[in-house]
Amino acid sequence: MNEKQVLEELNGLGSLIVNKEWHALDTKLSQWLRDQENFKEDILTSINEMIDDWALSSSSWPSAVEPDINPITELDEVSEYFSKKVDPNLNNENFVAWGCIQLVADEEEELDAYADIWVLLYNEHDELKIGYYEIEYPD
Repeated sequence: MNEKQVLEELNGLGSLIVNKEWHALDTKLSQWLRDQENFKEDILTSINEMIDDWALSSSSWPSAVEPDINPITELDEVSEYFSKKVDPNLNNENFVAWGCIQLVADEEEELDAYADIWVLLYNEHDELKIGYYEIEYPD
């Protein structure tokens, strides 16, 4: 999979968040991750924290996505950044990318972005899945 395809996938994942398409987003998680984590709840918590921190309207919501890819090419190179358990099905053979989905604020908002969502994409039966994620304060 080339860089352009990965960026398109990250953009698509971010669009699911912006459009609140939670069920569709859930299908992009590995089964193991769905059983271990609550991606939707973690995203909502992060966005609500930014709304509170910036004293924004409760109806504030990300309006766009800016995807980015880290140049790491092997799972072993990124695993040092993990702060929680990782899908045990992940390995160097099925690892695709370590990328970031930045949830961007509307131009009229005081802040630039709501969150940076780092995701590890891997190939599961010829389909890209999220096998790990971290949500961080945006850069």
